[in-house]
Amino acid sequence: MCCCGKSNVNGTLGYQWQPGDKPSVRAISRPETLPDDVVLADEPGRCGRGLDCHCHHFTLVKRWSGLVILCRNGAGDEAVEISDNTGTFRTIVSALSGDDLYFMLWTVFSTSHKAARNAHHKERRRWEVATINKRVKVRRRNGQSYVEIRPIETAAV
Repeated sequence: MCCCGKSNVNGTLGYQWQPGDKPSVRAISRPETLPDDVVLADEPGRCGRGLDCHCHHFTLVKRWSGLVILCRNGAGDEAVEISDNTGTFRTIVSALSGDDLYFMLWTVFSTSHKAARNAHHKERRRWEVATINKRVKVRRRNGQSYVEIRPIETAAV
């Protein structure tokens, strides 16, 4: 957790990692964009609202016909595609600025990651249970190996 003492945006004086540190400027680290991307918003990492997000830099881009939230963080560059066929997300985001825009992008990005993690854990658990119950079957078809989970056998009533 940072020790800035007050809301601080990367690229401005006031960043402190430890309580005794002299205030400094944390460098801005933008995610890479593609040559045809149209940047709609570029929000450096920051702290505030009880969150330390200095390591997350968000760039909202129009990519082809869709929107993408690009993020550079400790895991590298990541992207979340936004389904915005009606233009609602773009309308909402265009009305926001500063911390409101940043934390909206952070919320969407974080929600996407949590959903992906939950789906991964659910599928992993499905395969663990099938393995324990010896329902995993390896088959070969047309020279290719593939794995499937056999259905649970139910007793006839």
